Amino acid sequence: MIDPRVLRENPDLIRDAQAKRGLSGDVVDVALAADAARREAISSFEALRAEQKSLSKQIPQATGDEKTELLARTKTLSADVKTAEAAQNEAELAWLDAVKAIPNPAAPEAPAGGEDD
Repeated sequence: MIDPRVLRENPDLIRDAQAKRGLSGDVVDVALAADAARREAISSFEALRAEQKSLSKQIPQATGDEKTELLARTKTLSADVKTAEAAQNEAELAWLDAVKAIPNPAAPEAPAGGEDD
């Protein structure tokens, strides 16, 4: 599997490796888009989860209406966290599929392929 850091930091290296094999470099763009979506989904999930944890720590100290509001917000947030986690898992699978579609780069000394022999 391609190193995600190499894919992000030097996509042209991977595109060149694809071209050397006689393959399209479009899979690199698909993988980069999937990586961006995955990273965004992870960030969204983690932000919601952090907010959920913060609220759950505030509930024991809250009283009256404030506690009721916090409990209602926590319930809503719980559903949002589950949705974000599902989106993160889906994005992770899409990213894995995209990255697995890219063959490892050939050694630099290997001749360019693509011949029908």
